[in-house]
Amino acid sequence: MNTHKLFVYGTLRTGEGPVAFIQGRLHNFGRFPGVVVGTDKVKGEIIEITDAQLKEFDRYEGYANKPDDLYTRVKAWVTLESGERTETWVYLFNKKVPPNTYIAPVDGISEWK
Repeated sequence: MNTHKLFVYGTLRTGEGPVAFIQGRLHNFGRFPGVVVGTDKVKGEIIEITDAQLKEFDRYEGYANKPDDLYTRVKAWVTLESGERTETWVYLFNKKVPPNTYIAPVDGISEWK
């Protein structure tokens, strides 16, 4: 059985995984957040999941590897609090970003709360 690292930054956070940061731009879409390509430091955590769990997360995030998916799943480098870097999967928002949804960094960090 394969395992995968997944960087989560919103409703999927458990508070149990190691804290990590990804470069991006965080947006608030009401009930859930989304990260798009950007230069901010976005806080989240890394969870380790199985192949079956990854498929479940894909369904939850609306990802079916199609151009019109709500999110796209990509490999990205994240930085742990310790400074160590690791490659993980991450879901990036895959639609046009509505206006007035940007979550500006506080003390240099963007975080969904």
